[in-house]
Amino acid sequence: LPEDCPYKHRFWAPEIHKIAGKFYLIFTADNWLKKEYNPAGTWGTAGYAFVGVADRITGPYEHITYIKDAACDTSLFADSDGKTYAVIPRHHIDVQEIDLTGLPRGEVKLLGRLRRVITAENTDIGIAAKPDYLEGPWLEKMNGRYHLFYAEIYRDTNYPDWLGYW
Repeated sequence: LPEDCPYKHRFWAPEIHKIAGKFYLIFTADNWLKKEYNPAGTWGTAGYAFVGVADRITGPYEHITYIKDAACDTSLFADSDGKTYAVIPRHHIDVQEIDLTGLPRGEVKLLGRLRRVITAENTDIGIAAKPDYLEGPWLEKMNGRYHLFYAEIYRDTNYPDWLGYW
């Protein structure tokens, strides 16, 4: 990849989704050589999601495009109504329709109203502790019902210092 490629180095949270006969690779990545090589002009895992398309699951994946306003761990969901949605963890988890038809031109657009579907809190079950953030969303529709799977990350001061996260 060229030196200034925004997905040259760190690469994580990849998923492959089959939508309307095509395969879509969605992932988070950045370029650690220079901040300016990244879409927002800075480093940061929270804001960089890319998507590419292929005719076969094995690729090659082409037209890899930055999804503006998405986040790390953004996932895709193709609904039975023919619409495709981005499931975006931004501390909470949001769902918004996404238009992937512009990929050959390097254009991906989030459409319509953003819907907050899960909040990073536990007040509904009477627990005061709140997760730092929610990540890794995966949406499935089974027997006519939507099921959202995700991870909750809690800050825990009992971790040993060598982890270096806190």
